Amino acid sequence: KAIVMNSPAAYEISVADRDGVPVSGMMEVEAYRAADASKDFTTAFKEVSPGNYQGYISFPLKGFWELRIRVKRGDEVFEVDSKRFSVAPAP
Repeated sequence: KAIVMNSPAAYEISVADRDGVPVSGMMEVEAYRAADASKDFTTAFKEVSPGNYQGYISFPLKGFWELRIRVKRGDEVFEVDSKRFSVAPAP
């Protein structure tokens, strides 16, 4: 399914530490574009069960985007970047 600008896309993300233990904490997802940093934004995701998070992202512009996913558990920070993906123009 294509991701379309200005149309909320649902995401479900699971996070486990190196030992396979689910990471419970606070998740933020930063969406960024190399072509236009002024449109970058961050949104919080809700933990729906231990280590499982859900949220919606609505991309304001078409083009290539990346996500930086960050979970904070106490003093620990778990972070990963997505690969670049394309957001289609609205129909």
